[in-house]
Amino acid sequence: MKKVFFYGDSNTWGFDPRDGSRYPSDVRWVARLSAAMREYCEITADGLNGRCVPEPVNYVEKMLQNAGKIDLFAVMLGTNDLWWPMHPDARGTAQKMRRLLAFVKEKCGCAILLIAPPLLEESGFVPEEGPGENDGAESPFASQIRERKEQSLLLTEEYRRLAEEEGYDFADSSRWGIGLAFDGVHFSEEGHRQFASEMQKTVTRILVRMRESAVLVPLVDTPEGLSFLMEVRSMSVMQPGEICFPGGGIEEGENAAQAAVRETAEELGISPDRIDILKELPKDQIRSRSVRAVLAKISPYEPERLKPAEEEVAEVFTLPLKWLRTHEPAVYDLRDPATAGLPEKLRNYLRGYDLKGRGINTYYWEYKNHGIWGLSARILRKALEELE
Repeated sequence: MKKVFFYGDSNTWGFDPRDGSRYPSDVRWVARLSAAMREYCEITADGLNGRCVPEPVNYVEKMLQNAGKIDLFAVMLGTNDLWWPMHPDARGTAQKMRRLLAFVKEKCGCAILLIAPPLLEESGFVPEEGPGENDGAESPFASQIRERKEQSLLLTEEYRRLAEEEGYDFADSSRWGIGLAFDGVHFSEEGHRQFASEMQKTVTRILVRMRESAVLVPLVDTPEGLSFLMEVRSMSVMQPGEICFPGGGIEEGENAAQAAVRETAEELGISPDRIDILKELPKDQIRSRSVRAVLAKISPYEPERLKPAEEEVAEVFTLPLKWLRTHEPAVYDLRDPATAGLPEKLRNYLRGYDLKGRGINTYYWEYKNHGIWGLSARILRKALEELE
């Protein structure tokens, strides 16, 4: 079961501003989220009143050690960094967050969710001004409130940019309509309920993506010699028209080979007893999702007996090893979608992607009318190296 660790301030701790106590457990969003997701993941949290974004020092490392294995580190901090100073600095706060998350990633190697806190609202603690005070000029209190609200908005955008640049997941809780108490900072009871509901949707999406997948890398005998059996995705699935291997999520109790064989039988109608497992290739990582590729031989290969699942597979084709061994892949930097020299077919594939965070060494083969790139190309490279 995946472990999700939340690191936050008084809103994670459950501070009740009405009397300075703590909301009952069944009110706090952490407890609500944990109860709602107990069958899917383990939720733990470290909330502390008044916590600012810490620099990565010894106590942060100790906190991570005490937490044990973490699959998803979720952090919502920054409110206190903007509330307490005379002149809050959203950019400085975001830079501290960048250093903290780099430290967490290095120490834990886990997925990261950066949560922008709700925007600060006008506080019920602001004193009212009497007639004639400040002679019509803006009061210091009003000026501080305005500056905090502006910096709160800026912090959300700085966090969004940070997440995009580093490939972290991002959640903007200012869009969730979280109810705040009279102080304009802490969650109300209804706010805790709303936050738990929205966070459940966010964590669920991330956990689905984090589930390990397995693909079969099938070798078949053809008139052109030993070849890879490739699929073209149907237009009704994600990444329509792209080239891939048969595969999908690893179910409970399965290993990678079992999952890859099951998915191949479902997608291509190939009987499992005709699939001979050769070796599992080194694991690949796509953001939060890991993919395990399994090299196998299908024998006998009878193309006329294939039964591709129409909802998933548009067509199949074979890619000869001897062709691959005489055609080195092109290598492109996809961080810039305007990169000169990209083949038109690859440009068409890229139109549906957010290219932020993609690597500089993206392999690409074009075989007949098929463009092979991304994960499929990386897996092909590994398979070729193994077959050498």
